[in-house]
Amino acid sequence: MTGKQTVERFDQLESLRLPHEYLWQETAWLMNSRNYNGRGNVSGYVPHNEIYDTTLRTKSRMQANGITSMLYPRDRDWLVMRPAWEDRKNLSLEKIYREAGEAVMHYLRSSNFHTVNHRAIFDRSQLGTGTMRMKWEQDDQGEDVMTFCRFDPMNYVIDHDHTEKVDTFGACYKWPAYRAASMWGKENLSSRLQREVEDPHRRSTTHDFLVVIEKQPKWKIKKEAGNKGMAYTVRVVERESKHVVVDSGNDHFEIVSSRYEVDGSPWGYCPAHEILPDAYKANYCGKFMMVMGERAAVPPVMAPSYMKEEGVGLGAAEVNYYAETSAAGKNPVYELSGGGNYQVGMDIWSKLQDSIDEAYHGHLFNMFNRNEGEMTATEANMRREELNAQANPTLTALEQDHTKPIVGWAFTSLVERGVIELPDEAYNEVTGKPRMPQFAFDNTFTSNHKRSKAVEAMGMMDAIVNMAAADGRANVHDIKKIQTRIWRDLGQDEDDLLSEDEYQEQQEAQQQAAQQAQMAEMAQTAGGVAKDLSSVQDPEAMLGALS
Repeated sequence: MTGKQTVERFDQLESLRLPHEYLWQETAWLMNSRNYNGRGNVSGYVPHNEIYDTTLRTKSRMQANGITSMLYPRDRDWLVMRPAWEDRKNLSLEKIYREAGEAVMHYLRSSNFHTVNHRAIFDRSQLGTGTMRMKWEQDDQGEDVMTFCRFDPMNYVIDHDHTEKVDTFGACYKWPAYRAASMWGKENLSSRLQREVEDPHRRSTTHDFLVVIEKQPKWKIKKEAGNKGMAYTVRVVERESKHVVVDSGNDHFEIVSSRYEVDGSPWGYCPAHEILPDAYKANYCGKFMMVMGERAAVPPVMAPSYMKEEGVGLGAAEVNYYAETSAAGKNPVYELSGGGNYQVGMDIWSKLQDSIDEAYHGHLFNMFNRNEGEMTATEANMRREELNAQANPTLTALEQDHTKPIVGWAFTSLVERGVIELPDEAYNEVTGKPRMPQFAFDNTFTSNHKRSKAVEAMGMMDAIVNMAAADGRANVHDIKKIQTRIWRDLGQDEDDLLSEDEYQEQQEAQQQAAQQAQMAEMAQTAGGVAKDLSSVQDPEAMLGALS
């Protein structure tokens, strides 16, 4: 693909974003402290005197905070890796993959993942799409570290395939020539920009550099072609001159885009797009309820017109003047009745706020703060399951197009770097790549009950052991397997469990120790018998008597 074709492709991807720019423009006034203009740049803060209701802001932020804290808690492991389905009965691989999962969690916690991830999910809740990049970079000490970077939704473009999986990404960087040279090499820039690199007067002059990453068709993937034959093409083009700066490739798609809800467009839709009419009405209600509140606190009054020219004021503390009916001019000053019902206005406003709250599943994140009476544990679990059912579709989408790609990339990159070592049996014989493990997520939203089952199994262990001791025919349980499963389902460290080889060595050592103890006991018994016989005067007569 030439530089001109790359620029045309980027322009095409920008056109796919246009309908969503309108939605972002509309929602940004009520949802965010920033307002996006039609070209995608932040044009400044929204005047706060135009915002009277912040429900859309608080509820969208509550959801983003709740999802981040509940799905990706930083203080404990929320990921468990298990062997691929075809290796599910391989106990040695079970331990290896679980330790690999712990390694992935360690590197994610050591990186900026949780900070960037929260911001991407925040974009997802407020605008419908959140995108971040995954990459290894060198830190100040020269060590390779896992890094993540979030993209502003107005500064990138995406497209998806027939399965609605994002496989194309583009970004526009407005950089001066010297910065582009430090990133991609001075020799790769156009001759004009190469001259700018050395010109101190052009250090602030920026240019548009387009980066486009696309998945290649299968028939174009050729390993003998080097980087250009990889699964994804990576091109960098100067937008003005259409000069190709980089033409390379990558085996991994290091971009993850999470959409709240997908409906034809590669960009996602969020609850704010559905609830926007109610958000506008709530803002209007907040405005006139503010006026009613002011009038209730400092009501307008009536006064004789000789005090001032006649006029009608309906605002708080305003004075209206009326014609005198008394020649002496002694007419009283009195309060002007508002004629409105404050409680009805509050009820309407509250219903609109509740509508926004339900759209963002607000009850799921502060259920107990809203409960006015006592609630049993059973009732709490039932209510939690009911609320989870409402949020489950979007959480499932989050797992498929956000969480799994991230942990899959982290696992693969750690294997390639030798941090995670896998045996030969864990690799695909055809592709030579490691088989992708099964991912299980342990968080507040997961509906599996492994932890409660583990507790129940602990309570049954005594009964199982007693039955086996009373009748050998009742020994139908694999105690080792039960103990291992309990330990893992309770979320304990995998390092504390013995591997299969270590377990076999332990069993053999115990058997040898038992045999040695038995032989020593037999020798001791035989020695005692010999001693008793030696103390008898006529041992043959004693033996005859015993027989």
